[in-house]
Formats: sequence, structure tokens, C-alpha cells
Amino acid sequence: MQGFYLGKYKINEVVGIMIFHDSAAFARTEQKDLALSDTFKTMGLQIVKQMKKYSSRLCTKPWNYKTALRDLPCQVGSLTKLVMQLEGERYRHNKTNAEIKEEIGDELADILSLVVFIAHELNIDLNDAWEGMHKSDENKLSTRSSP
Repeated sequence: MQGFYLGKYKINEVVGIMIFHDSAAFARTEQKDLALSDTFKTMGLQIVKQMKKYSSRLCTKPWNYKTALRDLPCQVGSLTKLVMQLEGERYRHNKTNAEIKEEIGDELADILSLVVFIAHELNIDLNDAWEGMHKSDENKLSTRSSP
């Protein structure tokens, strides 16, 4: 089964709920599910810990949500450049599609980590936000007629 990976976790979207599986266990079909809210909370704590480690080792000012917000456009720009390389709209520096896709995955993970970090710093429950978005979308679809 094809899917997306976030670190050692395999991400599948099943009926609007994202379920994370340990990739080694997934290969053996021993699936370990975590609730989405628990996963976002765990990811948030891991990301905060990692960012603190980076700032202390690299001697930079500790990050907060404002710093992460300023970095987000840089990461999206890097992602855009890679997609343009993949589509042949930018010079690819002799990189293969597989190499470019690996770099795209890294950029997507960076963007996801920034989003989770920002939510954690602002004490926003991403599970509630996710469910609210789906309810809003369902409401829009049910109240609007097709042309």
C-alpha cells in the first residue's frame, strides 16, 4: 500500500481520519493506531524539544511561533522550487525524479513541523481544528447547489 511517511510513521487517510502506523510494524501488518489528537500532541512535544536542541547547538535565538511563521514562507518557497524542478520548469542540477521527490518530502515534513509547532505554541488543538474544518466543508457542500 502506498502512503506518506513522517519520520518513522506511515500516514494513511481513512474516512477523514489520519492514522499513523510504525512503518516496520506496518510491513509486518502489525498496525498500531494512535488517536489524531494524541499524535498531534506527541508531534508537538517532539518538535518543541527538537527546536530547543537546534537553537542551543546552533547558538541561535530560541524559536517561538513568530519565528516559525517567518520561516514558513521560506519553506514553501523551497518546496515550490523543487516542484518546479520536478515539472521541468527549473534547472534540476542533474537530480533524478527520485532525488527531487525525497527533497520534496523533506520540505513537506519541515512545513508540517512548523504548522504543528505554531499550533502547539498557541495552544491550538489541531484535532478540533481538523474536525471543525470537515464540518464546515460538509455544511458548505450540503447548502450549495451545483451549477
